This record gives sequence, C-alpha cells and structure tokens, in this order.
Amino acid sequence: MPDNGIIQSDVSATTISSDGSDASFQFSSKSIYFSASEAARVLYPCSSEASGASSFSFRIPEIQTLSSKAGSVTTTNVPMISDAVSVKSSVSGTEYSPSYDSNVIKAKMHILSSIIAFYVYDSKGIYSDEKVKSIELHSSSSKISEPEPISLNLDGSLPLLEGTSRTAGVQFSYSFYQYSLAGIISKELSSPIYMSIIPGQFAGDVTVKTDKATYVFPFENPKTFARAEVKDFSLNLSNEKAVRSVPTSITVTNVGRTQVPDGCKVTLTVKLSDNANGFYAYVGASQKTTASSMLSADKYIVGQEDDDKFSLNADGTVNYNCVVSQKFTFSVLPFDANDVVGVGQRLGENEDYWSGETYPRTYSNTNYTDVKNIEGDIVPFNN
Repeated sequence: MPDNGIIQSDVSATTISSDGSDASFQFSSKSIYFSASEAARVLYPCSSEASGASSFSFRIPEIQTLSSKAGSVTTTNVPMISDAVSVKSSVSGTEYSPSYDSNVIKAKMHILSSIIAFYVYDSKGIYSDEKVKSIELHSSSSKISEPEPISLNLDGSLPLLEGTSRTAGVQFSYSFYQYSLAGIISKELSSPIYMSIIPGQFAGDVTVKTDKATYVFPFENPKTFARAEVKDFSLNLSNEKAVRSVPTSITVTNVGRTQVPDGCKVTLTVKLSDNANGFYAYVGASQKTTASSMLSADKYIVGQEDDDKFSLNADGTVNYNCVVSQKFTFSVLPFDANDVVGVGQRLGENEDYWSGETYPRTYSNTNYTDVKNIEGDIVPFNN
C-alpha cells in the first residue's frame, strides 16, 4: 500500500517459511507505481475489492469457517498490517513487476485482532459420543466482528478496528472435520479451536453446538481480549455452569405416493422428538434448505385437530399430505414450545456427471407406491 493506493499481491507466487514466521509475496500493478524510496505498508489479507487506502476493509467475519480439523487457524480471518517500509525501485514507468525489479522489502507485521483458543472437553466422559460442530461467542456490549472500513496512513500507527456485530462464530466446513469428544476428558487432551475477534473487554456467553446438543457457558465478569494475543478458553461440557439443551429433531419414516384426480398425493410420515411442539413441512419442485425459508411452509402444532393436510397416526407419527403435478422434493423442520427450530430433514442432492454441479434430489410423481429405503436419500439441516 503506497500513499496513493493499493497494490494486490500475486497470491500464486506466495511462499511461507517452514517456521511459519516469514512469508514472501510478488506484486505487479499497471495503475500504481513507486517513486524512489517511497514508503508503503503491507496489508494482509488484501482482497480484490480493495480500491484505495482511504477506505480499507479488514476481514473478521461473524461466521468463520474451518476447512480443517481442530488445531489449525484460518489466517485470512486474522488481519495484519506492517510498519511503514521504504521501497527502492529503479522503475520509471507506470508498471512495477517482479520481472523488472527484484528488490526485497522486509516488513514487520502486526496482528490487529485478538485470537481465542477454545478447548472443549468432557471431564466426566458423559458426552464422549458427541462431536463439536461450532462455537459462538456473544458479547453483551462490545462489537467483536465485521469491522467497519477505516482510513490507512503511513505514520506508523496501528488502526483500531470497530465492529458492527456482537457475535462471532467458528464452524467446521464438513462433518468429517467436526471435533470428536471421545476420550477428551481434560484440556490437556483437547485440541484448540481458534476464533479471531476485534480486541476489547466484555462479558457475555459462549455457545458450543455438537451434533446432539447445545451448551451455553455464561461469563458475567468481563474478560480482556488483547490485540495480538491468544487467550485460552476452557469449556468443560460436564461443568455445572454449562446449560445443556437438546434440540428438537424429526425423522421422515415413509414417503407415500397415491394417484388422485389432480395428480399425485404425496404423504410424508414423520416422527417427532419428545421435546418438539410441532413442525413445518414442504413438498414441491424447488427445495428449501434453511430454517428461514421453512417459516412460510405448512405448520403443524402437536395436539391440533386432523385436517386435509395433517393427521395423527395411532403410533404417534404424523402424516402430511400434499398434491403435486410434477417431480417433487421435500423438507421438514421441527420447533419447540418457544418456536425455536431444531434439526430438520430434507432430500439430498444429485451431482450432474458432466458439469459437476449439484441439484436437489427429486422423486417421481408417476410412481404411485411408497418410497422404500429412503434413509440414504435424506440429509439433516438446521439453521
């Protein structure tokens, strides 16, 4: 970043040393050039959206995704800036490229965020069959993620980030990365799950979501999260201060198809968990995959009278009926007595052989029999 704009590095030419402390970047520009001995500051990460030093956006997302197992950190969520460094170039034109000038610029980088290392374990081994899916940090006062754009300068001062959200979360991108608690009975046996936040001092709570339950850890005394420091946060699921709740769930046990004058009547037979107060149901050509999209679907409340759409069976399961005129997919989503949605189910996806793209799985509306062996077709989803 020279005084008159921003030059984005050539990421393909980036190398990081084996000790993880040094990195090298190549860059080129056709619109910005350095004059001899001009000063600059190095920014990381720098996205293609960066347009100038007058309004630069550092990145600390509200939701941070880990594409690896616990013990690693996603560095693109950890913004850094260097001291002002001198750039000595013999290039006189408007293009600066490694092919013309191979001068080396050494810059000391400063981390602008605070990093938390969450250590999740279960000292009593009660929940050893669970896997950690995500962790959320909620502040009762400070804004801890999604920084506002700021102006940069060359005076050597470090920018102070101001956020727009009081929540920061980290989640694993795939289920096979989720952190298994089997045998993890102490912090020493646990692996850190890292999160980057805007530095500050605040109270709040931490929510741990596993594949089977949710745990809330409140902390009323403010904690200090300093810039460029890693703060350990121990989360013992067996701690009496942890508030455990099991989300509502639902299981599609059968998909029936019957010929009717208007087309094909689809009957979903569903089984609700004991803590569910009802569910949303959708059958149609497109697919609903999020809780927010399901709130406009047909709604069933436990105990309501039977009607054309919903009917209670003797075994406690509920039938949902819908008439379709074309191939169909479906989604169901349960909720509890407080209307908090739980873990739903929907049809999975088919991958197109030629394009590699995925499309919602559908069932035929011309086969008027029950769908057998549906378990392999259904996937869970929640909010």
